Amino acid sequence: MATTNQNLQKNAKITPVKRHRKGRIVAILIIILAVGIAGTVLALNLINANKSSNQAEEPQATSVDQTDMTSGKSSEATAALGSSNEASNKTPSQYEGDNPNNYSNLTGIVTFTGVSEGQFVVSVALDQFITGSCHFTIEGPAGSVINTDIDIFAGPSSSFCSYNGPVPADHGIYKITVTPTSADKTGTITGEVEL
Repeated sequence: MATTNQNLQKNAKITPVKRHRKGRIVAILIIILAVGIAGTVLALNLINANKSSNQAEEPQATSVDQTDMTSGKSSEATAALGSSNEASNKTPSQYEGDNPNNYSNLTGIVTFTGVSEGQFVVSVALDQFITGSCHFTIEGPAGSVINTDIDIFAGPSSSFCSYNGPVPADHGIYKITVTPTSADKTGTITGEVEL
């Protein structure tokens, strides 16, 4: 029996133990994935860099006949007529629907109400491109009233006014009435906020 065991030991092959094979495969896959992601990010950055450099070069090539988008006249015709497109005469282009600048009253919406950076803020966006003032009336739940006038700031195609002041002590629903007024028009915008 001892000779049989010795023969078996001589004829037996030593095979390495296959431990950590799955761990190595996972590690290799993670490395391949990381290299693929890094390559993709690099390629996208190079493409974006080329696009931005091409866009930077495009404005340098100007055409001789530049058409004014608000009047439809060429820049040469506008220069010959004088400064007919001063800021007071300009009306921003409208994309769809009726021109709100032609409405008989001022319209808009309350865009933000709440507390921001320790201040009570009420912001209003007007549909018209105007200057003037907004009268804010903010009625609190305990009968307190905030009355103030704020200048209207003209934006690119509409106007804005915003009140900011101390945060009221009373908690509850505040009713907001904003009355924008320009040289020849007025309107009323309402909203509410719960503090």
